[in-house]
Amino acid sequence: MTSFNHWRLPSYSTGSAQSWYFAKIWYELCLKHHDSCNRKRRELSDGTQWYPTRLIKISRRTNVLRLILTEKERPNAPYLTLSHCWGKADIIQLTQSSMSDFLHDIPYRKLPKTFQNAISAARNIGLYYIWIDSLCIIQREESLADWKIEAAKMDKVYSHAVLNIAATGASDGSRGLFFPRRADTMELPEIRLDWSFKKKFSHRFTLLDMDYWRHLVQDEPLIRRAWVVQERLLAPRVLHCGSGQLFWECSQLDASEDFPMGLPPILVRSNQESLFKLFDDFVMHFTDWEHPTAAHAVWQRALSSYTRASLTKSEDKLIALAGIASELSPNLSDGYVAGLWKEYMATELLWYVDLDTVRTMQEKYRAPTFSWASIDGAVIPGEWQKDDILVEVLDAQATTEMSSPFSSVQSGGVRLRGTVKRVSIWPNLLRKEGRHFPRQARARLPAQRPHRHIGTAHRESMVELQRWLLQLEDVHASPNIEPTWTTYCREIYYGQETAPETVGESWLMLGADVYMDRELFDEDETPADVYCMVVTGQSTSCMAVRGLILMLTGQAEGEYQRLGMFMTAHGDTMNVLGVPHRSEETIPCEEYDPVAHKHTIVIV
Repeated sequence: MTSFNHWRLPSYSTGSAQSWYFAKIWYELCLKHHDSCNRKRRELSDGTQWYPTRLIKISRRTNVLRLILTEKERPNAPYLTLSHCWGKADIIQLTQSSMSDFLHDIPYRKLPKTFQNAISAARNIGLYYIWIDSLCIIQREESLADWKIEAAKMDKVYSHAVLNIAATGASDGSRGLFFPRRADTMELPEIRLDWSFKKKFSHRFTLLDMDYWRHLVQDEPLIRRAWVVQERLLAPRVLHCGSGQLFWECSQLDASEDFPMGLPPILVRSNQESLFKLFDDFVMHFTDWEHPTAAHAVWQRALSSYTRASLTKSEDKLIALAGIASELSPNLSDGYVAGLWKEYMATELLWYVDLDTVRTMQEKYRAPTFSWASIDGAVIPGEWQKDDILVEVLDAQATTEMSSPFSSVQSGGVRLRGTVKRVSIWPNLLRKEGRHFPRQARARLPAQRPHRHIGTAHRESMVELQRWLLQLEDVHASPNIEPTWTTYCREIYYGQETAPETVGESWLMLGADVYMDRELFDEDETPADVYCMVVTGQSTSCMAVRGLILMLTGQAEGEYQRLGMFMTAHGDTMNVLGVPHRSEETIPCEEYDPVAHKHTIVIV
């Protein structure tokens, strides 16, 4: 608890004059005094203002609107954009047949409430050009070609806008930007504490929600929309029209009607994951970057947020993030391949899906399996490390629908040179029987080895990780592997009566956390032709050994698809993965180097 000066303003609607007084103050303050928010528009425009193909021109005094083609009718002022949820409401759209009518007049009364409110807000702030996706792009049902061309410009559309108004609290176009509210909800609770120490003290304290921004902004309907991730990050400034109050977001200020001069430092620190524009300081200084790792950090943050949001059309998986990729590309110049950067390709291959989310594979092809874009689910990007990379990326290619590498992908592959091992994936029988595998195992292991049953990294989803166990095939007994470990495999996993006599001589159960990209098969079945490739060793930046779980495609020699990834901090696992195995030369590959014990394979 601490004391803050915050604004108390009784107001019964987010559309009130009091609320929009703050909006105009934030806008004018940022426009005049925030150098980092304005620098990017000056640098990229090179003295001239870039405009989208089409804009909506707003009459200064009446609700007369019309569509303009900026190539023929050059605007003489800046424009703003609108971020909104389409939802299930019927929204007026630009079509080839309505184009000529819209160039003369867009019927204001037919606009959904959110669009009408956005027109009023623009005029209130003093802006008379607005870009709204459904009115400025010929929708794909009418012209897929126009939609693809305009979608490829999203980075410029939002980054060159002077302001983005976000219908953050509205689930569809019928809800509008402005919401009624109780005046007392704007009162932050306070308490008074009296105490004495040599003399009496009395002080008033304000009670703060430490997840303030997450609860009031991040959890709103619009923020759950995947397209909004890049709209929010690329725009120089965002005015959030929330269901309870207005919020301001730019690279130099995060504010609300509660805290119009900016969030208290304690709330900034506790809401860093939700305050997108804290990372935008990187984006606003492209030409000042000396290290591409800064750009890569922005990318990973955006990717994590993006894959947790919802996407109506799954085929937009790569396109809806293309704007951010395009903006970051000058500082990640080695190339972009199906959602991954060549410069960081080895570790970027080690993405995995948060096991607390639903994991589904693409029904219609949109990306190769080595890409996170082939999966629907919250992706955790591969942690970057500079040293102990155990594979060599020989080539990475993707065939795209358009000339841009950021457009839709038609095919792709990555060629790697490293060590491939034959493995099997087994359902955890103890887990299936309802027993907790780690707890049972711990009781059976020697006291000095309390964690030999499973890797110690990433235990937040332990129950799901135990669903599948990774068994390494063709292993010779090694003096580096203690007998207690192979005995443990026999007794705990199979049971003494059914244990193979050759346990420890031909196979070893890896102590690894297994992350499957999706549920490929039933627990009563196991896939054939499964392999693993160790990608990174233990390093100072990442203590876990990480690798890919692969399966042959059967289409070409040495061609694999990704099934998942594994990681382990288990010493014995690394020992056995690091030594040559028998029958290595029989593992399918494009080329095998018997001296280096390396295989060249392709993942598609």
